[in-house]
Amino acid sequence: MDLRKLLLPGFAYIPPRSFELPASVKLTLDGAGADEILFPVGEDNSFYSAKIADTIYFISRAAEGGERRDYAIDTSSGLVTRVSGGTDGAKFDFGVIEGAAAAERHALTRDLDGNRVKWTFGPGAEDSMTAEYSGGGVAITYHNGSVKSPKAFAAARVAEGVYLCCEAFGEYRVTKLCDFGKDLAVGSVFDGKGASFFGGWGKILQI
Repeated sequence: MDLRKLLLPGFAYIPPRSFELPASVKLTLDGAGADEILFPVGEDNSFYSAKIADTIYFISRAAEGGERRDYAIDTSSGLVTRVSGGTDGAKFDFGVIEGAAAAERHALTRDLDGNRVKWTFGPGAEDSMTAEYSGGGVAITYHNGSVKSPKAFAAARVAEGVYLCCEAFGEYRVTKLCDFGKDLAVGSVFDGKGASFFGGWGKILQI
């Protein structure tokens, strides 16, 4: 899929933290059972929630055993994708918000193959990188010209032009929810102990 067909020109911003969802979001995941996201009372630097589209949210939280769980939740369709695990790889689970009657599910995809995207996550040149997607994987070129590919990569289609991507590098894992219609991303970086969170914007380059 040529992602440039989805782009809204001139659209770039970093989404703020969002607290629009209920304090408790209960999920039913196929083959993985129930899960519950509890929004913290007060400040909690290990928890992050951001709204990337009208009804689509990215949530990242710590779980038992030092695990990091990242979610893409669409309140319109009732569908949810969960990424869990460590820094060497991740498990994708698909399901629904508890009570939703949706028959469809998010799914893994190779839609990103054949696209190059320059991502910018800050004001400095060192905050930019270019991701080239091919063969179901990704190669990332950093500002200094070095190239790195994750040990494991997977992407799930959440909605038209919206994908939850996971890059596991061994020493850390990057999970980001990308809206290629707005060239916008928000996500988490997990190092096996804690997580940091980011927002950024992209530029879809010539294929």
